[in-house]
Amino acid sequence: MVRGADDLNNEELKVVSEFNVKELRYKYLVSLKNSCEQKLASIKSNVYSLNGLKITSENSDINTGVFGIDLGIEYQPFDESGDKTEIKDDICACIANEGGKTVLIGEPGCGKSVSLLKLTVDFASKALNDDELPLPILIPLGGYKNSSNIEDFIKLCMGKQYSLLFSRDCIFLFDALNEVASAKRAEVIDYVKGCKKYIVSCRALDYKREFFDEQKLSRIEILELDLIQIQNAIFSMSSQEEQKEKFWKEIGGGDQLISFWNILHGNEERNKIFWTSPNSINLNTLNTLKEISNTYQYNAWENMHAKGLLPLCRNPMMLRMLYELYLRQSTTLPSNKGLLFQKFALNCIDQEIKKRARIDGKVVDNYEPLKQKTLKGLTFLAKCIIEHKEGTGLERAEGRRLLIEEFESEDNVNEIEKFAQDANILEIDNCYKFPHQLHQEYFASRYLQQAFDSRAPAAHFFKEVEWWEPVGWEEVAVILIGILNNHDINDFLIWLSEAQPQLVIRCVENAGVPSLSLATLNNDIRHKLFDIWLDRINGSKDTIKSKIYIGQALDKIGDYRSGVGVITGTETPDIKWIDANNGSLKISKYPITVIQFSAFVNANDGYCDDSNWDFMSKYERPNLKSLNLPSLGNGPMVKVSWYEAMAFCKWYSRKVGKKIRLPNEAEWIENMYTKDESNYITESDLSNLEDENKIVSVGLFRLYRKDKIEDVGLIWEWCLDSLENETESLECRLVTGILKGGSWRYSLEYRKKNYKFLTYPSYSNIDIGFRIVQEN
Repeated sequence: MVRGADDLNNEELKVVSEFNVKELRYKYLVSLKNSCEQKLASIKSNVYSLNGLKITSENSDINTGVFGIDLGIEYQPFDESGDKTEIKDDICACIANEGGKTVLIGEPGCGKSVSLLKLTVDFASKALNDDELPLPILIPLGGYKNSSNIEDFIKLCMGKQYSLLFSRDCIFLFDALNEVASAKRAEVIDYVKGCKKYIVSCRALDYKREFFDEQKLSRIEILELDLIQIQNAIFSMSSQEEQKEKFWKEIGGGDQLISFWNILHGNEERNKIFWTSPNSINLNTLNTLKEISNTYQYNAWENMHAKGLLPLCRNPMMLRMLYELYLRQSTTLPSNKGLLFQKFALNCIDQEIKKRARIDGKVVDNYEPLKQKTLKGLTFLAKCIIEHKEGTGLERAEGRRLLIEEFESEDNVNEIEKFAQDANILEIDNCYKFPHQLHQEYFASRYLQQAFDSRAPAAHFFKEVEWWEPVGWEEVAVILIGILNNHDINDFLIWLSEAQPQLVIRCVENAGVPSLSLATLNNDIRHKLFDIWLDRINGSKDTIKSKIYIGQALDKIGDYRSGVGVITGTETPDIKWIDANNGSLKISKYPITVIQFSAFVNANDGYCDDSNWDFMSKYERPNLKSLNLPSLGNGPMVKVSWYEAMAFCKWYSRKVGKKIRLPNEAEWIENMYTKDESNYITESDLSNLEDENKIVSVGLFRLYRKDKIEDVGLIWEWCLDSLENETESLECRLVTGILKGGSWRYSLEYRKKNYKFLTYPSYSNIDIGFRIVQEN
């Protein structure tokens, strides 16, 4: 917790009394503002620089985004419940309008740290003109290593001006929570929560929603650049106009692509399609795109994805790296994240070798042993940083000790240190640190590749229990995918699949390899992954939570289990039945899934066909435009009203030529198995998931007898019954509908067979679905 003035010791009280607080505050703000501006400016000059992207004045009236580019970068705010609010294009205004507590989330290289630098400049500038405004305190958490506690580290950062913490209202800007050593993270979080006003940034992958219980907390997510923002960024660079124009065309930009973007822009679904590889889009959608554009526009879009460069440029850091490589006229530009970091690192090394060769009057080849030694040393250091779990750096004394053991010579280590530092690849003071975490992760990927090549178990890199929790090798694996050839990619995915199923999906989706997507995944690989993960679901080794995450991965590659999806080629829901009522009817073993309900939504004679809704008045009929299907295809279809469940049954009856309906309450109870409730899924199993994502795959737990329905208690399920007069018309009598089974949001007592939840048939929620009955 942050201490108050009463907690000051005598030495600190003396400091406060010796200095005029107002003068000390002024000096602090000027110093802080100048320091942050110098850091922003320095970003432009080194090898990982902005390379001339304009840093606007802190008093500019123009909304500025990451790195101060005048391109209106978007930030997505969420309220404390996780609901999205409006998108804003000015991070300072976005945060200033929030309640004083903010978590800033983004992907690596999106500009979280630079956003905090600009925010600090903005807050300091305003505080200089108004003594009543809070004092900004910028804390780079990546530097918190050996201090006894976080308060001592903050004191170290502020020096004599530390006493200001107790004289004025402050707003703390904690940069890079993901860089805090794992042993220190809980302490840092407790300290942050003790601050009245704070902003804390964190990688999206590493954010564990530790601040979810904070009152008036806002989470703000930095969005990727769109096409116009990329173009604006390129043409804001301080180099010759001809160079910028050539680069824009080299990465696939041009007037025809802009025209195609304008056609799709404004429609959220079509915006996503623009950045989706044509390989991952179904034929009907591709034909629609061709119909709404001309040949040149469509070809420009296909060419953009074939190159793979513009999607890479959606990340500001990677955009400037690509541009620097282009200016150096190295070789063909890399088309994915892994190749980009590989080429950039090797280019830095080669540039330093050329410089030394000129100075020493030697040929470049003479430096090859030094190059290989440096690469080996950096690879080793990158691995050690992850293994030591001390954030994104390693104490120099410990690092040197490890390097000397590895290279068996202090002279070798001195040589590696100097060369890496001269090449701007390694920063050395009291610790070893790479200029950006992504660069460290590229060198760690070289070590991971060595382990893969030797077929060392992938499990060595991840936790056996809670394998889904980030340990530092996740982004490393994504980077490595881009460096491997196609054959090795497939083998690598299989190698990784038993240790970290979700990371397999992340590698496919986020590596940025143009030819790699979930839609184009090799069928042999797809089926091997399916078999590996299905064995784990059917086994007893994995916990419920583990099976939940495996089910999510299974859904991504295609869940071929009976009763989960649709019959291939017919788009007819594939239902797994169990016999009931002595064989007079069948009841679906699982609730109807999203995949199965999607077949109803997409069919020409399905959701939009009036004949499926003739049991109700047209004015009560649900509006298809408001029907948002959950993202988990093999999970139960939720947010379903009784009316929609009935319409699905009517449609499916025609598809199979059988009478399909909802089960009545008695049938539901008869087929429920309740002797073992100890392994029911509970909200604690889903604690790391947001409410909208807490529905899990069906058929994961194997808790019931084969002749009983499964997944009871996962969601509430509609029954056919009503509580009104049976003689009245169906429309009039269904005032109250019956839901059975309880859900993850409710305690076990609601899952007892005799409990029923009564509500209106038009009601729907994130935990309401249904299963069906077939009369024989």
